[in-house]
Amino acid sequence: MFNGTLDALLDKIMTPLRQVTFQPFLLEVLARPLTPPPTFNETLGPSGGWEHRRTPISYEKTLRQISPQGCRFPTSDEWEYACAAGSRTLFRWGNDTPDCYIPRIGSKDMAQWDAHLRENAFGLFIARNPYYWEFVMEREILRGGDGGTALHAGVGKFAAWLTLASAFYREAYPENTVLSRAYLRRSFSLP
Repeated sequence: MFNGTLDALLDKIMTPLRQVTFQPFLLEVLARPLTPPPTFNETLGPSGGWEHRRTPISYEKTLRQISPQGCRFPTSDEWEYACAAGSRTLFRWGNDTPDCYIPRIGSKDMAQWDAHLRENAFGLFIARNPYYWEFVMEREILRGGDGGTALHAGVGKFAAWLTLASAFYREAYPENTVLSRAYLRRSFSLP
């Protein structure tokens, strides 16, 4: 995923600059873990080996759960607009990244850098943790992080920070993949 030039990388993981039009909408301030979360069960099988059973998070099931409330997933464009909050920079806080790996919420490194944890200009807490991603209306896309892949792939600090950029996206995993860090940010269309 991170081979080649910086330009090639950005073309692969960032949405291009474009103009979009959408209707007014509301978006939850803070994403929350999907319910029910995926389950991972290990039991001793009849032959003495371990059996693994996993219940995946389902895009369709989650959408059916929130639809009766009048909610939906935001579109990818809505999510990006809400994340950037009017900023034309790489990140909602500007173009700067610190010379350290992304500090986790609650870590001692927070005193050095916390721009990614603050609310954006729209009052949203969004794209805060590279481990967490969010469903959007387009089934083939996840927004808000990469599941921690860049942090652990040895690609460097800047590439790890890119996962929190407003334009960053990741292709979704197949439907039967167990996503342990998927989050939900409900959207509501306004008339």
